[in-house]
Amino acid sequence: MNRQRVFAGCPGSALPTGWIHDPRPTAFLDRDGVLNIDHGYVSRRQDFEWVAGAEDSIRRLGAAGYRTVVVTNQSGIGRGLYTLQDFLSVSEWMLTVAPIDAITYCPHKPDDECPARKPGTGMFDRVELVMGVRRAESFLVGDKLTDLQAAVQFGVQAWHFTGGDLGEFLRVRLAL
Repeated sequence: MNRQRVFAGCPGSALPTGWIHDPRPTAFLDRDGVLNIDHGYVSRRQDFEWVAGAEDSIRRLGAAGYRTVVVTNQSGIGRGLYTLQDFLSVSEWMLTVAPIDAITYCPHKPDDECPARKPGTGMFDRVELVMGVRRAESFLVGDKLTDLQAAVQFGVQAWHFTGGDLGEFLRVRLAL
């Protein structure tokens, strides 16, 4: 089955195709600052630097039965700092490097008031609608207050990542 794996989480955008609604425990992962070093508006592969342990953590999460979904605010698109195609190119590359199930994004600036933009839950809502999420067994790893607020509002555990080795961070919480 050909699944659309990168999609906008915003109202009015097309729903991703190819998914069977199959509620599963889901590991929601923020991108900048959790999966990659946040160098500020990372939009090119050559500027993308994985956080220590990130790729292996994604593999371990999948092996433990978690669906892995990246939920990422990408206001650089709305600010005109890079294009949607730049973001999609990096995202498609990420999918070839690590076994991420899906990447959902919001391209809007904070003042655009899009409900998908964290701390809103729109991206999470879309994932649940299309794929299914077992909230009681799911969590988000984020590095910003808005990430954590979105997780709490959506009803999943919120884990604050402050840097270091993501694999070690998850081993402590999940015994992976």
